[in-house]
Amino acid sequence: MNKQIETIKEESALITSLAKKLIIVDNDDNKAGSDIRVMCKKAVKEIKEIFDPIVTKAHAAHKEATTQRKKLIEPWESADKVIREKISDWMAAERKKAQLAQEKLTKASAEQGIDFVPTVACQINKVDGQVIVERWNAVVVDKSKIPLEYLEPDMPKLNACARAKKGDSNIPGVTFKCTTDTTVRT
Repeated sequence: MNKQIETIKEESALITSLAKKLIIVDNDDNKAGSDIRVMCKKAVKEIKEIFDPIVTKAHAAHKEATTQRKKLIEPWESADKVIREKISDWMAAERKKAQLAQEKLTKASAEQGIDFVPTVACQINKVDGQVIVERWNAVVVDKSKIPLEYLEPDMPKLNACARAKKGDSNIPGVTFKCTTDTTVRT
């Protein structure tokens, strides 16, 4: 197998050089290029025949190892998630209590004509090893009011339309473009 791999390495350097030097200007060059592509496809098939059994065995071993690892990790991650959610819920409740106390104090101060309103602090102590992370995300409540710069075109749908219509775009702001490629059979 090592001799076979060395031969393939040597041939790959030659075929790469040949591919870069090839210039297609007529039908004969097109035929020569297609012949080289057939050689490339055959070489790839030969390389796969050498390595696929090795890759298959390695993949099976990897799959088994990750399955066993997952079985051991799952209960720990599940427990972590449950506790994380409980801590998060408690912190949200503490923030809400502080917010309500602040609103009550602000209202009472306004009723008594007091300009200065002290800030009510949320009583959540820092725990060693714990990092509090705020994650903000958007929630769409009315899609029709979203500015255009925040909308993304549905490219799979547009590409399907381009393939179906083959050039006739009736969609404002969209043109259909055709690129050409070739394939070879071995």
